Amino acid sequence: MGREADDNPILRNLGDIDEGALAGLFVNYELGPVDLELEVVQDATSRHEGLLAQVKAGYGFMLARSLRAQLEVSTTWSNDDYTQAYFGITPAQARASGLREFAAESGMKDAGASLSLHYMLTEHWRVTGRLAYKRLLGDAADSPLVEDEGSQNQGSAALIMSYQF
Repeated sequence: MGREADDNPILRNLGDIDEGALAGLFVNYELGPVDLELEVVQDATSRHEGLLAQVKAGYGFMLARSLRAQLEVSTTWSNDDYTQAYFGITPAQARASGLREFAAESGMKDAGASLSLHYMLTEHWRVTGRLAYKRLLGDAADSPLVEDEGSQNQGSAALIMSYQF
């Protein structure tokens, strides 16, 4: 996903980051109720030319006949290009926005945890509720966009209806 400068007043003079496509690979390994995943993606359309690597570990278990829970922890590493594009402030952007200049470098971008509950309505239809928390780390957390204007703590909630073939 990109970022529009008019999405938030703090971003107004920082310019847009266009949407594009990522290319990569992922490996998933299931060991009973434990699910391990590694995903590595690279910008394929020159929007930020960045690279991300994410490691996830999940544990799923049945709470009732039609209700499954999944706990997951994850961490993400980003390279210089990605971190600078989304969290850095160039000298020109600092002059235009009033934010302090910030050169963001590669490193651990975030760590998080989530809880999902999956309820099977029928053999094919499922409703999922998900609560997630991420903590920005390293230069992502130290960016003026986060440290001065935002929060290192990022939460989300989702309610999803899906059909399984």
